[in-house]
Amino acid sequence: ARWQDGPQRTPEPVRRLADEGVREAREALAAEGYFSALVSFSLDRDRERAQAVADEVGGHALTVDVADPDATTAAVGAAAEAMGGLTDVIATAGIGRNEPLHLYSDKEWRLVVGVNLDGTFLTFREAARHMIERGEGGSLIAIGSVSAIHGAPGNEAYSASKAAVASLIRGLAIELARH
Repeated sequence: ARWQDGPQRTPEPVRRLADEGVREAREALAAEGYFSALVSFSLDRDRERAQAVADEVGGHALTVDVADPDATTAAVGAAAEAMGGLTDVIATAGIGRNEPLHLYSDKEWRLVVGVNLDGTFLTFREAARHMIERGEGGSLIAIGSVSAIHGAPGNEAYSASKAAVASLIRGLAIELARH
C-alpha cells in the first residue's frame, strides 16, 4: 500500500520476488540500501541467515513469531528505534502446508493463517502507527500469491490466507492514503 504523495516506485528486488524467492529478494533489497533491519520468522535457519545478511549490509537482525501480537509489536518498535523510523515495510513471512482439507488439523490451519494473514496485519498495524506518528508517509508491501486467486488441492489454508492479505492491502491503501 503506497500512501505517500509523489511517484510510486517499486524497487527492482520486489519485482523479482517471483523469480528469485522471498529470501533472495530480501537480501537484494538490503544490499541495495532499501532497508537495514531484517526481521525474520522464528526459525533458527532464518535467524542465522538474517543475521548474516544484516552483518553484511551493516543492518539489524531481529527474530519474531509474527503471529504473536506482543512479539511483533516489540520487533517493529525495535526496528523503528534502531533505524530512526520506518519508511518502507515489507511483510514477507509466509508458510504453507500441502495437506488435503479433510486431514488438516485446527492447529495446522491456525499456524498457516496466523503467519500469513495475522503476521501481515500485526506487522502493518504497528508499522502504520510509527509511520503516522512520524508524519512522513511510507510504503507497506505484502507478498501475495497467485494462490489467492487460483487455489490448488491441499493448499486451502495458504490460498485463503493470501486472498485475505490481498483484501487487507486494498483496504489499507484506502485507509492510510490520507496520511
